[in-house]
Amino acid sequence: MSRGGESGDGYQIGINQWGTACGKPYGHRVRPGDLINMYVSGVTYHGYWAQTARMMAVGNITARQEETLGMCTDAVRRAEKLIKPGVQMKDLHEAAFSAYIERGYLKDDVTATMPYNWGAMEDGSPRRVPEKYVPNPDYEATGRTLNHVYPATKGPHNPNLGHSVGSFGNPKFNVTSHNTERCEPGMVFVLHAQWLDPMSDGANIGDCYLVTEDGYENLSCHSALDTYRVPV
Repeated sequence: MSRGGESGDGYQIGINQWGTACGKPYGHRVRPGDLINMYVSGVTYHGYWAQTARMMAVGNITARQEETLGMCTDAVRRAEKLIKPGVQMKDLHEAAFSAYIERGYLKDDVTATMPYNWGAMEDGSPRRVPEKYVPNPDYEATGRTLNHVYPATKGPHNPNLGHSVGSFGNPKFNVTSHNTERCEPGMVFVLHAQWLDPMSDGANIGDCYLVTEDGYENLSCHSALDTYRVPV
């Protein structure tokens, strides 16, 4: 905003020890073992906007959390290497999700059948959010309790690798396994690798890219993709 941004919006996935609660963490006090996701979007300048996602780990975290953070970081880097004019969007998607397949998180990268947090049940019926008491000392200090688990199921937040950003009104697209559109100079898109597993682990890590005449420019280069470590 200090550089001239005309509006701003953003939200966190976290802050908690699983990195899975989506929304603003009202009242939460950061504790050792927490995962924090800074998901920054909707900052406009002369009608243009961009997006980025970063993870922070507070103190020691679990081995599964470390694996998920490493996987999502690896996924973005695998896709990034391929960005250049002529490369199909589906190739970026495939490269990223190969990191998930190798680690046993997914069986394939097919968007149409990929599990994701907003997915319905197999018969098409709504997926219920599990009702379960979740200890939360900050909620309970104000007389409230947390009695549901979010997300309802494990998987990426959305069944794709990323999507277009730029000027409002421009053609929109997602980076999916069925998108055969080819990268062209001037295209701007975000690649954010995601995974959320209820009461276990979560990550959302991504950069914003501009396709150039001979490759790409990383528009999120001012901060590292790697998880930021907060010592305690």
